[in-house]
Amino acid sequence: MNFLIEAVNENLSQRDDLMQLIGNNSIKKMKDNHENHAGFMYNSFKVKSEKLFINTIIWVYRTYKNHGFSYQYFPVELKARKSAVNNNLSSENSELIINIYKLMLENHKLFVKESEFRKDNEFEVSVNQFNSPDEFLKALLEGNHDQFLSEAENIKSKDEMLLYFENMIKPTMYKVGSLWEKGVISTAQEHLASSIVARVNSSIYANNISLKKNKGKAVISAAMPFNIVPLKETISKIRDEEELKNIKILVGGKIFNENLKLWEKVGADACAFDSKEALRQANKWWEEVDGKNV
Repeated sequence: MNFLIEAVNENLSQRDDLMQLIGNNSIKKMKDNHENHAGFMYNSFKVKSEKLFINTIIWVYRTYKNHGFSYQYFPVELKARKSAVNNNLSSENSELIINIYKLMLENHKLFVKESEFRKDNEFEVSVNQFNSPDEFLKALLEGNHDQFLSEAENIKSKDEMLLYFENMIKPTMYKVGSLWEKGVISTAQEHLASSIVARVNSSIYANNISLKKNKGKAVISAAMPFNIVPLKETISKIRDEEELKNIKILVGGKIFNENLKLWEKVGADACAFDSKEALRQANKWWEEVDGKNV
């Protein structure tokens, strides 16, 4: 796989019009995309979801265009990939990949049109007892850990926890993702926001969830298409363990909300759109086992 990525990197790096194709972005960012593409193709072959494949392409077009890449970069990159595959793989191994790249090239204009037409899902952040939406987002992007951890200490029940997750954390993180996609915030800011939220979630969970009964179900979330194959492999490993093979696995996250049958392809038992639905499904499973709610 790496030798194909290097061949594409070398091909594009030698072009006189490279900076017109990638805008003010660094060569490294272009190479990162080439590496991500390899993972995307691997995911596509493993998961075999046409909808996920097309949605991911459109997302990549929209995101990289917002970050300064030219739309013309994509057909140039795909032609370089076709050349790399033809020059480095046998015809037996390359035929399917070449056909996919041909299909992508033929639909380039359609992908451009769809990337400009489609709008990413953004949830409104509710005004509630926790914080104002603008202050919440501002503190998150500024990396104000203490404010969030202090606020988390004031959450004293499961109901408040669900309200906080659904009305503040979820829509705000969707907004953070949208701001990154549009090039408004940096990758570092997006990573910082995700790190803070992970810490806050852990703190809230530890304060409000009893761990007395912690075996029998697993909940896994994913936001990006590149996480799907590792998630599928994780589920497979759980199933391979004798003590865990009957565990119920619930998945959720943005990628599953946008690709409604994807949860079946990764081997999960169910999918939840939000935390309330996840709780209902978990309760249902517990009732089936011993009539008890979580």
